[in-house]
Amino acid sequence: MNDQPCYLAACRQLSAACVSEGILASTQATDNYCRVWARDAVVAGLAVLSMSEPQAHLVAALRSTLCTLAGHQHVCGQLPSNVAFPDGLPPEVSYGGLSGRVDATAWFALGCGYYAAFEQEDAEFRAQMAPVLEKAFGIMDAWEFNGRHLMYVPVGGNWADEYLLQGYTLYDNVLRLLALEKAAGVWARPDWAEKARLVRETIRQNFWLGADRPNANYHPFALKRAPERPYWAAAFSPGGYDTRFDLWANALAMIAGLGNVEQVGTQVAFMEALARDFQNLLPAFFPIIKPGDPEWPALENHHAYRFKNHPHHFHNGGIWPVVLGFAGAAFVQCGGAQTATRMLNALTNFLYRDELQFCEYLASDTFEWGGTPNLSFSAAGYMLLHEAVLHKHSFFQINPSFST
Repeated sequence: MNDQPCYLAACRQLSAACVSEGILASTQATDNYCRVWARDAVVAGLAVLSMSEPQAHLVAALRSTLCTLAGHQHVCGQLPSNVAFPDGLPPEVSYGGLSGRVDATAWFALGCGYYAAFEQEDAEFRAQMAPVLEKAFGIMDAWEFNGRHLMYVPVGGNWADEYLLQGYTLYDNVLRLLALEKAAGVWARPDWAEKARLVRETIRQNFWLGADRPNANYHPFALKRAPERPYWAAAFSPGGYDTRFDLWANALAMIAGLGNVEQVGTQVAFMEALARDFQNLLPAFFPIIKPGDPEWPALENHHAYRFKNHPHHFHNGGIWPVVLGFAGAAFVQCGGAQTATRMLNALTNFLYRDELQFCEYLASDTFEWGGTPNLSFSAAGYMLLHEAVLHKHSFFQINPSFST
């Protein structure tokens, strides 16, 4: 499968989404997508920086995104989930819907670190963002609530905003870890580096569900009772462990080098087997919640505009190109380059079939596209996957000992 035309179309999608304020989530004026979203725009910016020859206007759009978000930082320190710019009216700033968006602040901090590392001559940016990051990392410290190095995230408090994920979530805490480590190096902050070390060790002690799990220092009774799984838990809370498979969280854990060789091997084998059941792709969350399951009534109630989480759809088993981008990078980094190649070929085939619209997700039963089209982070996910496979190297490379 020739993926180059698809890659070029993804680049064009990002270019079309660039405005003076940054990178829009989509050019479609649907359900608040035509805004600068922290998560979507930073992921798009990371894809830009992963290019062999990043285009100057796209790099500049990432900088504009970060400056826009910083300009609307909340007095408490959190960064906006999104900012809209209606014609002739003041900007509309949102920090979340029913719940605040914890991951927006972590994505912002990560984006600042990667941009500043790329544009090392941009001293003005580093000086401007230093106090913003100070407050951003400060609010993430406060979100621990107990000072024990893991943030506690409310239901709907991250990208899975209409899904049943809450508590000490793996996804948000690994994002924070990556942001701390990147920023500590760029801004020469040993205090951030030390906090990152503590966060890293706390994640390692409390999320692994394999037979070789360590002695947890948060909720040891619950971890002992949690069933064995070949991956990192999606979350845990006072009520116990959420042992479903969270693809984005586990991909980030692989990228961060959290697992030892045995753990990574177990994780890769599980993910490769699961991909075979989904035409070489992977659902965002697994297993899928269905009517009659204990979680179904709560899931059915949790939506903003309309219910999207039907079985195999949206967060409930949907296959998201943005998440596949990180999963592919993780595979390449951790010894699964052939799986990443098969994933790229499969995704390319489905995108061609849909005339390269870069929609939100594929339904994992019918493999029909769903959600909003022309999404920046769907195009960005494809670009990250393409670059990882093409260069056999993860843009996020942190632990090269697992690389192929």
